[in-house]
Amino acid sequence: MRWMWLAAVAAGWSQVKVQVSDAATQEPVVHARVVAIDVEHGRPPVELLTGDLGTVEFKGLPVGRYMVHVSKAGYLRFHSGRQLAIPASGKAGMEPVLLERQAVISGRVLDADGEPMEHVMVGAVRPDGSRRGLNFETQTDDRGIFRIARIPPGTYVVVAVPNDAEMGANVSVQTFYPNGSDAEQAAPVTLRAGEQREGIDIRMQRRTAVMVSGRVTNWPAQGGHGSVQLSPVRGGALARQYSGSIFPDGRFTAASILAGEYTLRAVLHGERSLQAVGQRKISVGDTPVEDANVELKPLLTVNVKVRREDRSAKPLTGRRVGISSVESEHGAGNDGGIEQDGTVRIEGIEPGQNRVLASLPDGEYIQTVIANGQVRPGMDLDFSGGAVPVEIVIGNQPGKVTGTVEGEGPSPSVLLIPDGVDNERLLRQESFTMQVVNGEFEVSNVRPGKYHVLAVPVFDVDVREIWPKMKDRSTAIVVEKNGTTPAKLKLQK
Repeated sequence: MRWMWLAAVAAGWSQVKVQVSDAATQEPVVHARVVAIDVEHGRPPVELLTGDLGTVEFKGLPVGRYMVHVSKAGYLRFHSGRQLAIPASGKAGMEPVLLERQAVISGRVLDADGEPMEHVMVGAVRPDGSRRGLNFETQTDDRGIFRIARIPPGTYVVVAVPNDAEMGANVSVQTFYPNGSDAEQAAPVTLRAGEQREGIDIRMQRRTAVMVSGRVTNWPAQGGHGSVQLSPVRGGALARQYSGSIFPDGRFTAASILAGEYTLRAVLHGERSLQAVGQRKISVGDTPVEDANVELKPLLTVNVKVRREDRSAKPLTGRRVGISSVESEHGAGNDGGIEQDGTVRIEGIEPGQNRVLASLPDGEYIQTVIANGQVRPGMDLDFSGGAVPVEIVIGNQPGKVTGTVEGEGPSPSVLLIPDGVDNERLLRQESFTMQVVNGEFEVSNVRPGKYHVLAVPVFDVDVREIWPKMKDRSTAIVVEKNGTTPAKLKLQK
């Protein structure tokens, strides 16, 4: 599957010709499914199949912006961010869509005694942290056999993740092919386009697991509906989560916990939404933990005032601002629409460290955050002592980052990350990813401030995985109001 944007710039009707070819042989791909989706006016999609020459021609399409979806069994599915303009004549051709044949990995998962394991999730992960090709939807069958399809060519590590149902003092743990308990022990698997690699057999490792128990203080005397969750401090895409029940008197237990550092989080649910939360860090070793107590605190309501940096009276209605916890990957947050008088009332906010977010049109950004009369660094808020009034100043003089990238990769891209952002949740929310085209890139509508830029070989990366490994190789830049910041980068691998 391949996605492309078409921008029709003239009034009237257009014709779009799409050529679909095999990326390796350049031969036409027959009976590929091509769908034109009108993203501007929402008209019904138009679907055609390629003929013997591998082409389709959409006739009579209203001028507008279209997403073209191309798919064919046995080929990869991926996105392309290219944008094309249909000229005033109404006729346009796209550069050929080159479909790449899928690679396939298959094998078996066996337990420590050599017996097949059923219902184990298996995925292929790029060593550089990219999500491209990651597939946890595949499970082993009753023979322990798995097959992962639609994998792009490249080098991967293959990992098996046991299901959460296994209990006891000695449990199977995430295992990398062939039998390593961490990625450093994994044997890389290199795939060519169209290759079907068999015999990737994984022998699952086992480790000692213990019980974690404690008490949730401030638990309602009449009891309530809630749970506890333990999340590894150093998580990532493969991290296993653990959960346990809270008894009416506030006691809780969580079984089969492996050694490591965790965030322990307790939640109390109301009839319709979350009511209170509590969390802390705990260390788990080879012996049971019996005193993992955590204090429950009610969620907060925060009153926010929003104004423009230039203090103009231009209304801000239609925009939304939110506040989200940064202390946990599963932290609660909420948002609200800006009223005519510039106020927002946001409920359901967790005590502790939070961050302001906003849904704003292009050209606008959060310039300053003021809490209880004090300007905050960046967009951080501290509600450890309870809710305080918040003022948000909206700016409208964004900058731009442009530059070049030296080096080659499958689909090179540039990461733009605000200075000081290293929390996993914030990395996912606030980083920019821009594809490199012909060695050049441009990121528009950037909030003025300090950033780090990093060029990586593939577009679809998991920034939470890759940033800790490559942060030291990034370039620090400053984006000024209405300014253009140049950056000359080398591809980092």
